[in-house]
Amino acid sequence: MQTISIGKLRQKLEGGVVKFSFIKLEGELRPAVGTLDLNIIPDDKLPNGSVIQDNEKVLKYFDLEKENWRSISVTSQIFE
Repeated sequence: MQTISIGKLRQKLEGGVVKFSFIKLEGELRPAVGTLDLNIIPDDKLPNGSVIQDNEKVLKYFDLEKENWRSISVTSQIFE
């Protein structure tokens, strides 16, 4: 596994489906399959408005396995 930055992950998520893992705040390794591509996200799960807003503490993404929105702390270690 190779680490990537939160910015690089966001860029990849915007381009399609991404398999990645991250260390949760509790220390647990969490595998995920997600996207920010609005063409892939089900219509009933699209965000309100046209832009997905992050704050300075988290990156939001749509988890394709959980079929819902999740977030990653910007301080989390991320692997691809």
